[in-house]
Amino acid sequence: MHVLRENKWGIGLMLIGAGLSFLGIALGKFAAVAVGVLLVLAGIGVITLPRRKKSPQPEKEPPPLKQRTIELANELLAFLHKQGPKPANPLSSKGSEEEQRRVFNAYFDWIKETYFKYMAYYKDRVVKTDFELAAHGFFTRLEPREINPPPTSNEVDVQKIAEALLLTASKLPKG
Repeated sequence: MHVLRENKWGIGLMLIGAGLSFLGIALGKFAAVAVGVLLVLAGIGVITLPRRKKSPQPEKEPPPLKQRTIELANELLAFLHKQGPKPANPLSSKGSEEEQRRVFNAYFDWIKETYFKYMAYYKDRVVKTDFELAAHGFFTRLEPREINPPPTSNEVDVQKIAEALLLTASKLPKG
């Protein structure tokens, strides 16, 4: 509402100034033309004046690395819990062809869904946390391909990543 009110003032000043300028030209009054031009310029100034910015709030300091690492590991474990248990390996399935196909599809659907959700929602944070831990001299002992698997693998061991993060976080000093 405040911005709209300022724009109405600016437009109003411009219209009054333009009218006064044209009237001054028609009547041959230089003073009226000058005042009209000043009003137009004042109207433009009101419209284009930068808005007052709110005073910047001091940024909150991020939680300590240990806390962020534990929270990320817990999020990964909650994600796995939400995914449900990993289906049985299809190679160990014995039964009819239809049963083997069902087990095969369930297994690879779970693998694919877990992989894509991890890549979409967690991978960047896990990679960043891994680098941040390494910068402080703490290593997760995970291979880069384990936390950032190539697209051709379509498999990620989220449980292993979460456990490695928790183990590494336990070695970090408090605070």
